Amino acid sequence: SYKPDILNEEMQKHIERHKNQVWTKHLKETLQNAYGINTPVNVAGSYYNHDKTPEETAETIFQSLQTMYKIEIPDIRFTKEIPEDMNELTESQFIHFAGLVLRLYQKEIEVYDLKTSMAMKMLGVKYSEKEYTRLNGEARAKISENVHGLTELLNYFFEEKEGKLKVNTAFTRNLVPELKIKHHPMLKGPADALTDVTFLEYKDANTAYRTYLENEQEDDLNELIAILYRPYRIPFVPDKWRKNHPWLAVKFKYKAWNLAKRKKQVARLPLQTRFAIFLNYMAFEDYLRTGTVRVDGKPVELKILYETTLKEKQLAEKQKYNVDTGLAGIAMALASSGIFGPLKEVYAQNLYDVIMLLVKQRIEFLNQLENIKK
Repeated sequence: SYKPDILNEEMQKHIERHKNQVWTKHLKETLQNAYGINTPVNVAGSYYNHDKTPEETAETIFQSLQTMYKIEIPDIRFTKEIPEDMNELTESQFIHFAGLVLRLYQKEIEVYDLKTSMAMKMLGVKYSEKEYTRLNGEARAKISENVHGLTELLNYFFEEKEGKLKVNTAFTRNLVPELKIKHHPMLKGPADALTDVTFLEYKDANTAYRTYLENEQEDDLNELIAILYRPYRIPFVPDKWRKNHPWLAVKFKYKAWNLAKRKKQVARLPLQTRFAIFLNYMAFEDYLRTGTVRVDGKPVELKILYETTLKEKQLAEKQKYNVDTGLAGIAMALASSGIFGPLKEVYAQNLYDVIMLLVKQRIEFLNQLENIKK
């Protein structure tokens, strides 16, 4: 029978979703056009507030990004801002950090040495051991005191997991957006949190990443970078538009068969630059497993794809044969279902479209399990 109350409720939900989508799109465009901030749709959606205009929200976001630790030395009129977290690092600071992490892994330096070097980098101070030793004891003590105070602000570089100190991967910005290799075209990297990559790009990048984790061979690291960083072209527009609208760049599509040439180009980059991209990708991977995205203004926790519920453990049966086919297996399963079409179309889908479908299927599966009595 006809139920006007239910129809009205559904219409209101539809209108609210539409408002959310339009508001989010407007916010994303305002951030890009007015402030040069490239924000993923899911991140922009997390700021949805019907009481504020997208322009007001964009201004608030911009101002919050400017909030850093401020170091002031009035006697010499020195003022400098220090990043408060990993997301606020500049490209050069992040690459410098990656080089120090490599030295830390090789036990050439300690964590305090790393933080001291980063403090100097952020302050723009060039350290000379020769000049330092010429100073008297009181001056050296004062410098050490000030540097130590700065290093205490940089504890966010690492976090302790399972009793071990690990690089903090709680950031989603691509801190190395482009690569410039001498005598070669510029290479454009992925968007923040991999929001613009296809499922095929992600599958192949994930394979190279995990192989590098296991073997630590530079060839695998180069492959990871060659997959994610590719040449781009800029449509014919006035010069002033090229400068102020970097998102006009059209990145060449990923093709697995032409990686070899780009891998050789990437291999020419300093190891610390390549390792910085590896650390950045590690952060993306952690986000895809533990982060929260917003769909129609509502939070969706991605960890649901990887956690085993109590009900699953209770109903689990021992499998005689079990093979983990990984992301390729997921692609083939989706192709068999026909949701996105054949395998070629599955691989061409945006990564987050595939993830949201998997989350939906996972929730449906878990709800079915809850109705099963053992």
